[in-house]
Amino acid sequence: MKVVDADAHIQEGPATWGFLDSKYYPKRPIPLEFPEDTASGAFNAAWLVEGRIHPQMAGPGWHIFATPMSLLGRQKKITLGAQEMTDVPARLADMDKLGIHYQVVFPTLFLAHLAHDAGLDRALCQSYNRFMSQACGKSGSRIHFAAVLPWHSVEEAIHTVREGKELGAVAAMVPALLGDDTLEKEKFFPLYEELSRLKLPLAIHVAWGSPTLNHLFDDFTHGGFSSFILPTQMAFWGLMIGGIYDRFPDMKVAFLEAGSEWLPFLVNQLDRHYERGTKNLKKRPSDCLKRGNVYIACEAEEDLVYLLKFLPEDRWVLASDYGHGDTSSEEDMVGALKKHHSGLTTAQREKILSSNAMRLYGLEA
Repeated sequence: MKVVDADAHIQEGPATWGFLDSKYYPKRPIPLEFPEDTASGAFNAAWLVEGRIHPQMAGPGWHIFATPMSLLGRQKKITLGAQEMTDVPARLADMDKLGIHYQVVFPTLFLAHLAHDAGLDRALCQSYNRFMSQACGKSGSRIHFAAVLPWHSVEEAIHTVREGKELGAVAAMVPALLGDDTLEKEKFFPLYEELSRLKLPLAIHVAWGSPTLNHLFDDFTHGGFSSFILPTQMAFWGLMIGGIYDRFPDMKVAFLEAGSEWLPFLVNQLDRHYERGTKNLKKRPSDCLKRGNVYIACEAEEDLVYLLKFLPEDRWVLASDYGHGDTSSEEDMVGALKKHHSGLTTAQREKILSSNAMRLYGLEA
């Protein structure tokens, strides 16, 4: 069995911007480092982009991560080169220790809204995708990446995802909210048509994607859930209510790093809307999920035996969150699934750890 880590991360470093269009080089993200005795503590580094810092750990718009490399990042067991994808052999050695054959890498810095300048937004995405393509190319086809897209223009997003596919991307990463837009908006239909044609999944990842929503919160207590995790559930709801799963039946959609025990509540509520004749719900949502292309990343301690009643066993995946240290991290994926789920069959574990993610991302068995 080839274990697939369905959602790992890079901590972007200066090398990530090595492919930046020369026109935007003066506007490149600049790493800043602070004294270790500030209120940020071990998160003593930030990127300066368009005069704003990321992460921002005080005031409205709060968000947190450990890129650029901070004291916290240097204290991790993972080496600097493995975190920043500049030392691919070191990362592969970590994967071997963890029993992982394939790893699909998602960004960290792009979990926040970065650039108001549409041209800079596009250039940052292109540089990231090109850097990731080069780094993953050194892994012997074991490490793959999800392309990031600019969202000021759907046309530019389509152009970027086409290039991403050519560069070897196995998914298109999107936040659950794109500014003030929800994902079922008609403006995104051309992108969904293109993803269907390219056979790239829409990978909906937790993120601080809406500056408007994020501005409501100024600390970890709320900003770490209400503007980061909760929108993923809003996206699941919106795509179903908007009829997107029926309109684009060939597009695979994955929900990542938001847990999964919210699924029964939303499915039951959606079925009630269907019974009351809600517009665009042409099929009972619970039946749609049984036949569709929706994938969800579970967390090992969740009640998967119960959750299998709502989504078939061939559309669950598992992730380590490698590179991050939050509550979704699962260093020993294989051991955790075995520990928490004696009720699963061997075949079900194999699907969750391996074949489901390979089908989702189009990886070789």
